[in-house]
Amino acid sequence: MADPKRKILLLNYRAGTSMSGIGEDDSAMTLGPHILKSHLLRNGRRDIEISVTTLDQRECQETTLRNIHALKPHIVGFSCFVWNYFSSLSLARKLKLILPDTKVIFGGAEVSDKDFSVEMMNRNPWIDAVFRGEAETSLEMYLDGNVRRDKIEGLIYKENDRIAANDCLPRFAHPEETPSVYTPAFVRQFPVVYYATSRGCVGRCRYCQEWSKKRNLPLDRVEKDLGVIFKHGKMKMFHFIDSVLDDDPERLNHILEITARLNKQAVPIGGYFYFRNADPELFEKLRRAHFKSLRIGVETHNKEALRRTGRGEGNLSCIDSALPYKGDFNIVPYIITHLPEETPESFRTNIKECFHKGLFKLDFHCNRLSLYPGTYLYENAREEGYVFDECPPHHVFSAKGWPYDRFVEDRMFLRNVTVFGKLFDPEDEVFLSHNNTSLFKIADTIHEVVPEWRSAYMPMSSDSISDVIINDALPALFVKYVNKVRGTKASREALIRLFLIRYYVFQAKSVVLSHAGQRVFSEKIEPGSRFFIPFHACLPPGPDVTAVESEPRILFKDFPHSDYSLFVFGSFSKREARIISDHGQRDVELFLSLLKNNRDENKTLSDMLKTLSPEQWEPFITLVRRLQDRGALLAGSAESGRRREGRESDAWR
Repeated sequence: MADPKRKILLLNYRAGTSMSGIGEDDSAMTLGPHILKSHLLRNGRRDIEISVTTLDQRECQETTLRNIHALKPHIVGFSCFVWNYFSSLSLARKLKLILPDTKVIFGGAEVSDKDFSVEMMNRNPWIDAVFRGEAETSLEMYLDGNVRRDKIEGLIYKENDRIAANDCLPRFAHPEETPSVYTPAFVRQFPVVYYATSRGCVGRCRYCQEWSKKRNLPLDRVEKDLGVIFKHGKMKMFHFIDSVLDDDPERLNHILEITARLNKQAVPIGGYFYFRNADPELFEKLRRAHFKSLRIGVETHNKEALRRTGRGEGNLSCIDSALPYKGDFNIVPYIITHLPEETPESFRTNIKECFHKGLFKLDFHCNRLSLYPGTYLYENAREEGYVFDECPPHHVFSAKGWPYDRFVEDRMFLRNVTVFGKLFDPEDEVFLSHNNTSLFKIADTIHEVVPEWRSAYMPMSSDSISDVIINDALPALFVKYVNKVRGTKASREALIRLFLIRYYVFQAKSVVLSHAGQRVFSEKIEPGSRFFIPFHACLPPGPDVTAVESEPRILFKDFPHSDYSLFVFGSFSKREARIISDHGQRDVELFLSLLKNNRDENKTLSDMLKTLSPEQWEPFITLVRRLQDRGALLAGSAESGRRREGRESDAWR
């Protein structure tokens, strides 16, 4: 007997790991299809059967086709975004070859513009329909079959030999009417869970596809959902994916109170903020709720560019209220290239301002402007002077007064400043300028003077053009650059010493971080504490930098402020390192060896003190505290160390 139910399969290709940074942990990739399923089945209807599948773009499409063919669905829907557009088109084309009677439908942000989707359907005749906007109501009407297709808002469909496109962009007015997808079974699938307390956005940015009115879920619904989510015992991280959380301070306070009460396992949390009216009390509430990642859209320092893009003014100053708390949170600032009224000169000014604020010390991102279908800048690209790719990811290549060759230069400048910004402190630029040296001038020329510098670090993606992975060859190449340029011997050696100190301290501080940007251990030093030095075991051999001066002693009076701690210096390997202390303790090598080996021995502070003489106790504890203050030492209780060993071992190898 034939199955009377219509089978519907909703597919979504997840973003590649290099784009999302999380890969298979990314539950956001599945939210749209699951919400549609929940809405369509909310009244207990039995005439349809809905399956949701998230696909990996690395998987062979032949395998996927075989699985779909076995299911023989009546309708296959693709959730379409910039990262999966071409994969979705390719699979849909092949699907129509093996199941010609199956309806193929598309939806998602990438196909929400009418003109773009009509053109897509003309070029890809195997697509039967496109649902623009939020498709809960329109898809339900389409499935019922009792409504004429020309009456379904936002629907694009085939009418005989032509493509018909209905007006309006559907927005679901009452998202709370859809039953929650956050059941225990759903949440258990994902180590990283994403949740939105609202839809839409209060902003009207002309480069963004999210221009609908913001609609909030009721707080009792939010509390119920979070109650289910935070019972998930193996969740590694949680993200609020609202466009912004602090546009309504009173509502945010309620959400933070709910989150602090329910997040009993202290799962690290991330979210997006304006911080236009932030105060110390807000950051204390964020801390109690266990927020770790605070994302802030800085965009640009150019006020006219902010105004032209609908962002308002003063974006760069908004982050100032968050910067005093950078030790407590992973602050993630974003800027964008090629905004209207932005010029190469103003872009470089923007970069310099970000450097002076110390933003490169944070998880800084500079995203390349993309003109997404349906946005104001997409529709007015010619008037704005943009040359961009109409295919995903829609990157801009040049703009009015900003040709592509100049953009290539500015991107190189940005990446060099990104490297220097991760190493140098903002005060270093002032110190060096008094010695007739400019870090920004070095950033503009170092890759020309030393061509190998270009390959000494690598960008992580084409979207965030500031993300770089620093290579171990940087110190030797920087020394080579400095020795090639003019200047006195004393100024060259001072610059080299400063770079090397900053470089090795950066490596020591960044070698063991969790994916939330937080250190594995953060407990205070107590008699039962255990510690070890991570960079001895993790960093590969470095260049012989002691050759830059006959006496490799670091003269701290040469530097702009107090770096009175211990630093890695000189040629070193996994087995040995030369450490220079401002105190010059005779026993420093013994102390460092004791700490280095303690990773395997797992001794507590009390155990280690027993191996030293009473005269050595005070300098040893002083050294431990200095190392921990500078981020060069991991410390924790013996019990927590054993508890975390299995979960975090990969992070510190």
